[in-house]
Amino acid sequence: MTTTNPGNLGTIVTNALARKTIYGTYVIALVLAGGAQVAFATPGLGGQPLWLTVTLNVLAYCGVPIGGLALANTSNVAPTNTTTLNQTIYPPAGVSAESVAESARHAIKQQLGD
Repeated sequence: MTTTNPGNLGTIVTNALARKTIYGTYVIALVLAGGAQVAFATPGLGGQPLWLTVTLNVLAYCGVPIGGLALANTSNVAPTNTTTLNQTIYPPAGVSAESVAESARHAIKQQLGD
């Protein structure tokens, strides 16, 4: 099975301001719907209403084409001023991997109440 290359998908929405508006509106809608979902998750509010379930499903469905539009308009050319990490990174004096691990174990035990 062969697929044809759709070419430059940036020709779908050529205006950068229009794309920026689409992305911004989508993000604001996601934040508002997510906030509403958190609010309705509060005990005593009777659960999530149908309109919110439908809204979240529509926003999830719209994520694929909006993400595709963003991907099509993102350059995949590597920047020329990048640096590589060919250096060894040392922790500050007096800090060892063992002490960091021990601190992490202690913090986890406190969170778990052990």
